[in-house]
Amino acid sequence: MSCLNQSWHSMQQPGGSTQLALGAVTCAVMSLITLETVAGNLLVIASVMKFRRLHSRNCFLLLASLASADVAIGLLVMPYSALYSFLGCWPLGDFYCKFFLSADIMCCTSSILHLCLISLDRYIAVTSPLHYKSAVRPRRIWAAVAFVWSISIGLSFGPVFSGTFSFEQRIGSAAVPSAAENATANVPGQCQMSVNRIYAVVSALTSFFLPLLVMTAAYIRVHRIAADHSQVTRQRKAAASAGTASAAVSRQINSESKATKTLGLILGCFYACWFPFFLMYIACPFTLDNCSGLPAWAVTLITWIGYANSGINPLLYGSNQREFRLAYLRLLGCRRESDLRYLRSDRRTALSLYRRTAAGLRPTGTADLQLRRAAVIAAW
Repeated sequence: MSCLNQSWHSMQQPGGSTQLALGAVTCAVMSLITLETVAGNLLVIASVMKFRRLHSRNCFLLLASLASADVAIGLLVMPYSALYSFLGCWPLGDFYCKFFLSADIMCCTSSILHLCLISLDRYIAVTSPLHYKSAVRPRRIWAAVAFVWSISIGLSFGPVFSGTFSFEQRIGSAAVPSAAENATANVPGQCQMSVNRIYAVVSALTSFFLPLLVMTAAYIRVHRIAADHSQVTRQRKAAASAGTASAAVSRQINSESKATKTLGLILGCFYACWFPFFLMYIACPFTLDNCSGLPAWAVTLITWIGYANSGINPLLYGSNQREFRLAYLRLLGCRRESDLRYLRSDRRTALSLYRRTAAGLRPTGTADLQLRRAAVIAAW
C-alpha cells in the first residue's frame, strides 16, 4: 500500500475525521512558522544586499549568512517535515528521504554555529573594541563562515547517505537491522534516522552543546561588561548637570539596560528552542528501545520548537540592530523621516556625550576604550 493510500485508509477509520481536523490545524500552524521563517530571513538578506551601510560591519555579514541557513531550513526542511507529519508517512522515496534528513542536519547545524560565531564577534567587539577591526577582518569572517558550512556538510550528507550513522531501526517490538543503502527507510513509508551512540555524541556536541557553552561564556562576559558600564553611566548621570546632557545619559542608560535584556533573551530563546531536541537526540541511542515508545506527536513538537528558532532569529538579531530596523522600514515602504532623524540623533547624542565626559573622568586611552564600548553596547 502506497503512502497516500495508507493515509487515506487511516482517515476512513473511526475517529479519522477528528484526526484529519487535528492534522489540518497542525499543518496550518507549521505553515505559518515556515512563512514567517522564510519572509523574516529574506528581509535580513535583502537589507544587507541593498544597503551599502550594512556592508561595513562584520556582524551584519554574519547575520546575512545566518539568515541564509535559516531560509534553507524554511525551504528545504520545514515543508517536507510538515508533509510527513500530516500524512503520517513519507511519500517521496528513499533518496529524497536521505536528502531531507541531510538538509535538516546541515541547515540546523549551520544555523546554530552561526549563532556561536555572532556571540564570539560581539565578545571581541565589547572586550577589545580598540583592536576589533584589526582582529576581525572580513576575510577572516568569510573563512569562519566557510568553516561552519564545511562542518555542517561533513556532519550531514556523508554520514546519512553512507549509512555510517545507523544503529538499528525498531518499529514496535520488531528490530530491523540497518543497512547503508536503506538506513533511513527500512520500513516503507517511514523516514526516520536512528543514529549510533558515537555519531549521536559527536554530532550533538558539535551542533549544540559546545556552541551553547561558548555562547553562554561569551554572553556572561559581555553582560558583566555592560553592567559595569551601566554603573559608570549612572555615576555620570548623578554628576551631570540638569539639561540635555542629563537627558542623553538617561537615554544611554535605557539603551544599555535594553542591551542586557536582549542578551538574556537571545540566549534564553536559543536554549529553550534547541535543548529539548538535543536532549532527546543524545539520550535515545542509550535507551533499550531507542525511544521507539515516544509518541510521534511529541517528537514532532520537540523538533518544530527547534525549527522555530530560525524564525525567531531575524526578530532577535535583526530588529534589535538600529540599522536593520531602518532597512526593514525602507524595504517595507513605511519609513518616515521622523523615524530616521530619531534613530540618528539618538546615536549621535549618546556618542557626543561620551566624547565630552569620558576624557575628563579617565585617561585618554581608557576614555577611548569606554567610548567604543558604549557604541558597541548601544548597538545591540
